[in-house]
Amino acid sequence: MAILQFCLFALFSVAFADGNYVFSNQLSFLGGSFNVSYNFNESSDTFEFLVEVNATGWVGFGFAESAPNNMTDYDVAVGGVFPNGSVYLKDYFTYGFTQPPEDTQQDWTLKNATEMNGITALKFCRQRNTSDAQDVAIKPGMPIFLIVAYHDTMDVSPRFRQHTKCDYQEKILIPEPQPEPSAGSPPPTSTPTAVSNFISLDGGNYNVSWMFNSTMDTFHFVVKVRATGWIGFGLATQAPNGMMGYDVAVSGTNNGTNNGTNNGANNGTKYLRDYFTNGTEAPPQDAQQDWILSYFSKEENVTTLKFYRKRDTNDTANDIAIQPGQSYYFIWAYHLSDTVTQGRFPKHSFSGSYQVGPLIPSIQSTTTATTATTASTESPTTPGTALPTQTPFPYAFDDNKFLVRWTFDDQADKIYFHLRVKTTGWIGFGFAQTAPNDMRDYDVIVGGFSNGRGYLSDYKTFGRTRPTLDDSQDYTLLNASEAGGYTQLIFERSRDTRDENDFAFTRGSEVFIIWSYSNADITDQTNFGRHSSKGWSSKKYILVAENQPIPTEAKATALYSSFAIALSIALFHVLL
Repeated sequence: MAILQFCLFALFSVAFADGNYVFSNQLSFLGGSFNVSYNFNESSDTFEFLVEVNATGWVGFGFAESAPNNMTDYDVAVGGVFPNGSVYLKDYFTYGFTQPPEDTQQDWTLKNATEMNGITALKFCRQRNTSDAQDVAIKPGMPIFLIVAYHDTMDVSPRFRQHTKCDYQEKILIPEPQPEPSAGSPPPTSTPTAVSNFISLDGGNYNVSWMFNSTMDTFHFVVKVRATGWIGFGLATQAPNGMMGYDVAVSGTNNGTNNGTNNGANNGTKYLRDYFTNGTEAPPQDAQQDWILSYFSKEENVTTLKFYRKRDTNDTANDIAIQPGQSYYFIWAYHLSDTVTQGRFPKHSFSGSYQVGPLIPSIQSTTTATTATTASTESPTTPGTALPTQTPFPYAFDDNKFLVRWTFDDQADKIYFHLRVKTTGWIGFGFAQTAPNDMRDYDVIVGGFSNGRGYLSDYKTFGRTRPTLDDSQDYTLLNASEAGGYTQLIFERSRDTRDENDFAFTRGSEVFIIWSYSNADITDQTNFGRHSSKGWSSKKYILVAENQPIPTEAKATALYSSFAIALSIALFHVLL
């Protein structure tokens, strides 16, 4: 894994000499109003961040080893864009509920700042370990709290008003290094996390990363292209298709010229426009403009765009509604240097299409409470008011109070789960080879939603006692919500976690489903109340079908070979 990630970072650095490669990691805070993208560059031992906030005032971001902690010992940067267009970013260390003083040593470096359409975007970096007593040194495998805050309208001058909103999340920013495989052992089959939701097209000249914010029901894209002309990106259900029915956005600068310097982007007005193609001619603009530009820069002849759109814009004539579980084609095109003038643009220099898997797993949730229709235990049920694009819950337990569905993604080698349970307390769910079995050897999670936040932990049972928290936490919570007396959890895990406390799913393997729930939430991972209801399935289920393709040793070896070839090409360009 470490070798693969190093190769990827090397490739990104070659593709973009300034080191500002497409961000591979995204987090969302405060219902999507504060979004963070980041990368860690191992070779330079540096973190790079892009924060986008629905505000025009000051923006705060930083780290803490413990939180909430009465705002004590938070290592934070505060920045923004003044009304006169000048930008700022300062390094602080907090000592409680007072305005923090500036650090003597300023270790956060602002690289770019914009304020457009009510959104402030800041791009900045800092060393992993600044050797400053007032900064948090981030270590591999170390959980760290990310601290975010902002004021809606007021900038720092030089004091700043109390935040309008704040939040925090615990995250491991640098995964623990994995031991190198021993001689003769098969290579890892899981997809490197560094490339999740990232693809590189046109020989590395056109790069795309993306994420889906289920809370806002919006897609967010970052596109980085080695070109200074117009950039096109979009979606299609079929491609190539004579350019029929492509839902695309085109971005660039109006009436501007670019001389290859960092200032070239300022010669024209930045834009992003929404089109729907009906053939090989230049498409007309949509009457309803549904793609929103939130960040734009040109540096070293590389154009970087960040934009978003609703999953379903309700523009049925000219936009594609992105459905859970459905595959799509990414449409890409660009012109090397020309810009749009008076609504017309020259034909693309390069273009193409790329088929991607489902952009949303078929079990993606909605925060709207639903009511299940009456059905017998373990029979299919249909939520009465679910998101129209959702598929029904195929499995129901405890008189339809515990609804379950799952799907296996053979490309990511992961299984995605969605639970919807009639409770406002904790939920237990898992697997067993034998059940009932006095609660022995059950691979289970316990999760829920409390105080506005979701939680989920991985356990192994050893009898009729409180289960033991696994040393290796292999389930990842993707979404949690609570409404109308129902709690919903969406989470994922690898098909084979390589943890002896977890069940390894092989093709055709069968397991019993274990379920339980309580009326009260957990306040301590290692000490929680007894379940209000529990049970297990009357039959075994197959989670990965017998004929389901899964990553194989040959496929993994080919993956290593492709990375080796790509790295060789990158090194060749470096030598040139």
